[in-house]
Amino acid sequence: MRRIVPVELSPEKPPSIELPPSKSIYNRHRILYHLAKKPMPVQSSGLPADCRNLDLALSSLDEHVYLGQGGTSLRFYLASRLLEQKPVCVHIDEQLKSRPIEPLLDALEHLGLKMERGWPLKIEAAQKIGSDVSVNASASSQFVSALALVGAFMENSLVIKWTGHLPSRSFLHLTLDILEEWDISYTYYKDGLHIGTGYKVPKHIFIPGDWASASYAIMGAALRKQPVFIENLIENTGQPDERIKNFIAPLGVVLKAGERGMWVECSELPMDLTQMDFSNCPDLAPTFCIWHLIKGIPIWFTGLKTLNSKESQRLNKMAELLKDMQLEVRQSSDSLICEAMNPCFPERYVADTSGDHRLAMAFSELCLCIPHFSLSEVESVEKSFPNFWEQMSCWKIALK
Repeated sequence: MRRIVPVELSPEKPPSIELPPSKSIYNRHRILYHLAKKPMPVQSSGLPADCRNLDLALSSLDEHVYLGQGGTSLRFYLASRLLEQKPVCVHIDEQLKSRPIEPLLDALEHLGLKMERGWPLKIEAAQKIGSDVSVNASASSQFVSALALVGAFMENSLVIKWTGHLPSRSFLHLTLDILEEWDISYTYYKDGLHIGTGYKVPKHIFIPGDWASASYAIMGAALRKQPVFIENLIENTGQPDERIKNFIAPLGVVLKAGERGMWVECSELPMDLTQMDFSNCPDLAPTFCIWHLIKGIPIWFTGLKTLNSKESQRLNKMAELLKDMQLEVRQSSDSLICEAMNPCFPERYVADTSGDHRLAMAFSELCLCIPHFSLSEVESVEKSFPNFWEQMSCWKIALK
């Protein structure tokens, strides 16, 4: 456990926070460069652990590779094995073993990949690769994205059909945007994709800052009513979490473009019970849960059905926290509602994040309301924002 203590603000100079690169964009390009047998041209500082683990797995000549806790990294890596000849044994952390993967394994086996299921997962080379596949994508759009990324490198193109309602569809559109950067042709159907063969390695790529990571800096600025400059935060990058702009305007927060980043400017507006739909940006839900809790804004969140299959049972953890603050909560598999926001913050509280990086970063702001606030597994932020505590030291600091 680490105690989280707020820092006295300096009025002299607004803080500046540097974001990690978007791991969603990095990982998609990383797979394509690997399949094209070209070096990844962008080496960003502060690379998230998920990206570093994917880098190591793709470049490894060993029989054993390690993907840590990265659901995206694992799914993309497994699809890339369709085009590899060397057998490999894939190891992951215990947390990742409970996240959905079986529908993708079924699809890869249908396409010809040989494997011995169980962890570690033993994979052999595919003898003959198919050209069409159906996948149940109701648990994750990443199953479709993983297959789409390898399609252009297959001999006879690839037809992908999916069943079930596709969650977080916006992340599939991010995949398609990156395929366009590679001049990879595709045809998009209501419930399917045709990925054409052939590609062109882009002359330049740009990995912008991560909008999900920016949400913690934006919340911090809003709760303290202090401007902040966020380096590497760029608009119109295709990241689904950029939808945060639609959520923050009614809360009195404005983003303004600056040189190589954006300014966060804050005022305060009254906020009534208004529905927020996180279907296309579920990673933002913990941020707004804490924001609303601290400001006493009623919660009516929907689009949360994937949260309990993340690094933790994230939706349950959010509901549990609200109940610990003496609030009445209504929860379904897809929603979280709390109409009367009159929280009772205790003098002491220990937040158990179950090693979930997004809960750790969002929950840390409770130090503003709870004098003796401690947080479990603060090191989990390495997964997506390695320098989180250093960057946020202008506002809070983790102590032993």
